[in-house]
This record gives sequence, C-alpha cells and structure tokens, in this order.
Amino acid sequence: GNDSCTDTIELSEVPSHVILFDDIENREDLKKITSRILEEFHTPFKINSRQLSLTVSAGISVYPENGLTSSALLKNADSAMYYSKEQGRDQFFYFDNSMNERVAKRFAIEEQLHDALSNKEFEVYYQPKVESSTGCMVGVEALLRWNNPLLGNVSPEDFIPVAEHTGLIVPLGKYVLEESLRNLSDWRSSSVKAFHVAVNISPNQFRDTRLYDFIKDCLIKYDLPYDSLELEITEGVLLFANSCTSEILNRFRALGIKLSLDDFGTGYSSLSYLKEYPFDIVKIDRSFVMDMETDSNNAKLVAATVMMGHSLNLKVVAEGVENAEQFELLKNMGCDYIQGYFFSRPVNVQVLSDMLLSACPSIEAVARES
Repeated sequence: GNDSCTDTIELSEVPSHVILFDDIENREDLKKITSRILEEFHTPFKINSRQLSLTVSAGISVYPENGLTSSALLKNADSAMYYSKEQGRDQFFYFDNSMNERVAKRFAIEEQLHDALSNKEFEVYYQPKVESSTGCMVGVEALLRWNNPLLGNVSPEDFIPVAEHTGLIVPLGKYVLEESLRNLSDWRSSSVKAFHVAVNISPNQFRDTRLYDFIKDCLIKYDLPYDSLELEITEGVLLFANSCTSEILNRFRALGIKLSLDDFGTGYSSLSYLKEYPFDIVKIDRSFVMDMETDSNNAKLVAATVMMGHSLNLKVVAEGVENAEQFELLKNMGCDYIQGYFFSRPVNVQVLSDMLLSACPSIEAVARES
C-alpha cells in the first residue's frame, strides 16, 4: 500500500453518548430537540487542515413506557439507535419492542459470523450479465451466500451490515475476490475467453491499505488479464473520500481493472462522483428499472441515465430486470448490459459452468439452466 494514505481519520464509528431530559412535556418537543441536534452536526468543522462532516444516528426511549430503570431505558435507547443506523443513519427513531428482536437477531448473527469463514459456511454465487445487443452472457457478478447450521440461510441484507460493523467484511471480501478469480480462471481456460467477473468492494475493504496489492497478486496468481476484473464501488466508499480515495481508484484504473459505480441514482452525489472519479461503468439501480414498463417517469429516468453514461464514454448496466418488456425497453434505449431474474437468479459455480458450455450462452440458455 501507499504509506501516504494511511493517516486517514476513521469516522465511520464513534462512541455513543447519552443525553438525559427530565422536563419534557410531550414527544413533539423531544422531536424538535433531537432534530436540532442532528442539524447542528451537519455544519462542517475543521481538525488541523481538514474539513470534516459528521452525521448522527439517535435512538430514544421514554420513561415509563420503555422502561422503569435506567439500565432498561439505556438498553432500549441503544436498540433504537442501532435501528436508526440500519435505516440509513442521520435520523432518529423511538424505541418499540420489535427493535429488541432485531438486536437479538443481530447478536446471534454476529456470534455465528466469527467462525463461519473458517467453518467453510460461505459460498460464492454468480449472477449472469448479458449483453443486450447480442443476448450473450459476457460476465457475472459475484455474490456471497451464507448457510449456517444454527441460523440456516442468512440473507446478505442481514449479515453484510454486521460484517461491516465488526470488521469481518475484510477477510470475507478477500475470500470472495480470490474465489471469484479462481473460478474465472477456470471459465476463461475452458469456455469463454472474453469473460469477466464483477466484485463488490465495501467501505471497510476499501480502507484496507493492502487491498491493491492483494487484488494485483490474485490476478497474477490466476494468470488473468487485469481488465477481466470489475470492482463495483458504492457511494458508501466515496462518502468520506479524500485524496487517497482518488489515488487508489486511479491506481486500479491504470492497472487496467474496470471500475463501476454501483446503485447509481440512489445517493445524493452520484452525478458528481462520475465527474470526479475514473469510472468505466455505471449501474442503474433496480429501483429505477422496477415497473419502468408501466411507469413513464422511471422509464424517462433510465433513458436519461443511459444517454448521460454514453456521453461520458461509460458503459451502462441495468440490474433488476425481471421481464421481457423491461428487457426490450432497455435494449431499445441502448443500455449495454442487463442483469436480473429475467435471465437468471444467482447460481453456484457448477450451474454457471454448465451455462458456459455454449460458446455464446444466450438468454434462452441462461433462463433454461436457472
């Protein structure tokens, strides 16, 4: 890694603080006070020469509805705070009993997660990416799946946030990268030469100074061209970006690795990110593709995104395609690549290998195998 980039100030998690109010007459007053606290933190402040911003996630418990003792009130406020974080941060929620159930589930996941990788409970699944103009499968997106003896099949929506919070996402991310590249090497050797894999990179992974060297070493180890790997970057990676963020993205790009801005349109600054960082690909979030055949506004937004992407010399991928009508609309708009259940759900390595037996796996072949 680059030593000049190791002095990044970590702001993703800060200690919790407790504020007590003993003279609040109603919830509306409490809501106003909490909103004011959140707003105050929106004002940037400086540490040395750096201008920084913070967001606050708050949870509220009220006596006596949410507890008769200080420990009960603190516990329930903490549950509400974690719920606020799960809902996207920078907001607040009042406690209700369902939150304790969520926290209990979270703790159970965290407990089982620690040994899951060494116990070989994870498996990488692959969702095909289809070129819209030819109907050929040209690549896949790697997706992690977890089957635990105690919890059963655990959704990524449940275990990925826990892995991020505990730091376990770093070894998990390395597992996904190496497993995906190992399989990609086999596929390119025996089936399709021009084939690539896309792998998601989380904020915590991106802050790992050894990530660049690890990825480069894996590509060399499996004798893969650098452009056969696509790294999908979400807004979460770029939210607290600094000069080092741009530097490492440019190093990946200079190596030949493709960079994709994932979930485009769902964040506040996605357009500026396309201008500021060296992306090759933009992925239209499934929320815009959903119902686009019946919702003219969604269709217009997708069409505008395709046009904008092409004007910036970017390839455009639409995810969440579920029916033929959506596919035809996207094809006519000139969207380059398509992903979604219309072609295939994520499948394991053996099923994907069977799909690749055809020199140019078509939409029909992919659908038949899945």
